[in-house]
Amino acid sequence: MDPDTTPLPARPAAPEFGGAYRTAVDGSLVEASEALARVLGYRDRAELLAEGLPLPLEGRPGRLARLRREGAQEGQAGFLTRRDGRPTRVIFSERLVRDAAGREWVEGSLIEVAARGGEGGDRLLSALAGGVARGVSEPLATVSANLGFAIETLAGMESRARLEDGDATAELDRALRDAKRGADALRQVLSGLTVFARPPGGASADLRRTLESALTVVAAEMDGRIHLTRELDETPPVAAGEALLGPCLLQILLAALDAMADGRGGHRLRVASRVEGRRAIVEIEDSARRAPDADEGAGLLGAHVVVAAARGTLAIWPGRDGGRLVRVELPLAP
Repeated sequence: MDPDTTPLPARPAAPEFGGAYRTAVDGSLVEASEALARVLGYRDRAELLAEGLPLPLEGRPGRLARLRREGAQEGQAGFLTRRDGRPTRVIFSERLVRDAAGREWVEGSLIEVAARGGEGGDRLLSALAGGVARGVSEPLATVSANLGFAIETLAGMESRARLEDGDATAELDRALRDAKRGADALRQVLSGLTVFARPPGGASADLRRTLESALTVVAAEMDGRIHLTRELDETPPVAAGEALLGPCLLQILLAALDAMADGRGGHRLRVASRVEGRRAIVEIEDSARRAPDADEGAGLLGAHVVVAAARGTLAIWPGRDGGRLVRVELPLAP
C-alpha cells in the first residue's frame, strides 16, 4: 500500500512582528529586535534568541489574564537582567496577538530607565525627579506663603468693620489670587509629568503634548545657558503609546543636553514636530561639537527600541551649527 502523500495543511503563520520582543504565553522568547539585543548587551538578536530573554517581569499569569481581557497594557514597570547579570529597571508595554488558528503571543516594547546598582543608567529617573522637584517647589512656595498671609489676615480681623477696610480687602484679594496662580502652575506641572507615569490612552499618543512634557522636565537643566527654539506643529495622534514615547523623547533630549554641558555658552537646541504624508516627524537638533570618533548612537539605544517597535525610524544627521540632528519618524495612528 502506497504511503499517504497528502500534504499536511499549512500551519497558520504568526502575525507580523511589530515590537521589541515577542514571547509565547509561557514566557519563552520567540522573536526580538536588534535594538533590544544591543540594549541588553548582546552581540545581536541571534545571540539573544539563543539564550532566551531574561524576563523576571513579575506577575506574568496576572498580566496574561489582563491582556486577554483588555488586549493591551501600557506603562508597566519591571526589571530585566542584562547579559552581564546586572538588573535594569524598564518601563514596558505589551499586547496580545493571535494567529488565524487562535494561538497567542505576547508582544511588547520597553525602554530602560535605570540600572540597579550601576552608574549612569538612572539618568531618566534623575531627570524626572529633578523636574518634579524644581517644577513643584516654586508654585508650592507661592501657594503656601499667600495662603499663610490670608489666614493671618482673617485671624487678625476683630470686627466686620475691618473687613470693610479697602486696603486690607485688596491685600487679601491679591494674596488669594497669587495662591490660585501658584496652584494652577502646580497642577500644570503635575499634569505634564503624568505622561511619564501611566498614560490616559492606549497605543497612540499626542505628540506635541508629549514633547512639551519632556521639555518641562528638562527646562531647569537648560537654565538660561541654552537657547531653545520650539517649532511644534499640531499633529494627529501617532501610533506609539505615551508611556514609552515620553521617556524615549526625554532620552534624546537628555543626550543633547549632556553633549552641550561642556562649559561653553551660546548653545542652541531646536525641537520641532510636523506631519509629512502619513508620518509624524520629530527633530531634536543641538549645537554641541563632538569628538570625531564619538559614537553617534551613544545614549539612544532605548529610543531606538521604542521607535523601531512603533514601526518608525530614528536617524542621526549632522546639525546646521556643527552639532547633531536626531530625526524620528512615527506612523500616524489609524
